[in-house]
Amino acid sequence: MRFTYKTEENNTVVYTTIEETAGIFVGYTAEQVAKVAETLQPNYQSHNLSNVFSDIYFNYCVRKLLQGESVPNTYIKAFSEID
Repeated sequence: MRFTYKTEENNTVVYTTIEETAGIFVGYTAEQVAKVAETLQPNYQSHNLSNVFSDIYFNYCVRKLLQGESVPNTYIKAFSEID
């Protein structure tokens, strides 16, 4: 996995964070967030993404995909390619 996920609970509210992007995803487990986040490209560990795919847009895309919505993003692998 390319990211570090941390799931916590605060007064019965479960949320997961992605440390590298400072994304907070309320109501989702680390497994659910990882399944979506790992499908997005490019690889944060091998690219300077400040001008390509910002953390804010990355978190936006993850959130939309978790909600079952589509995102206008050319970095998404086809879901048929995902294990």
